[in-house]
Amino acid sequence: MTFSIYGVSRSGKDYLIQKLKEFFEAKGLSLLHITGSTTLNEMAESRYSKRFKFLTDDEKNSLRIAFIEYIHKAEEANPFIVVDGHCAFYDTKGKLVSV
Repeated sequence: MTFSIYGVSRSGKDYLIQKLKEFFEAKGLSLLHITGSTTLNEMAESRYSKRFKFLTDDEKNSLRIAFIEYIHKAEEANPFIVVDGHCAFYDTKGKLVSV
């Protein structure tokens, strides 16, 4: 099971994730924390030699797909994952909109 937590800076994401980790650990389970923005920036630097925000829309979409594949791969070894950071969703016309 993968949880996604997003919000603006200083909104309490890390606090909530820490509490989730404590809850899981109390039950004898582990929770992998993937930092979305950091991971996307690392992937962007590796693939395009620039930070995610400076990529073209096509490059960003390509990395978003790669990021989802990265999470699916992580799920093979970690039954519980939480991903935080900035997220984007498709609107009713199929356009990506940042949240």
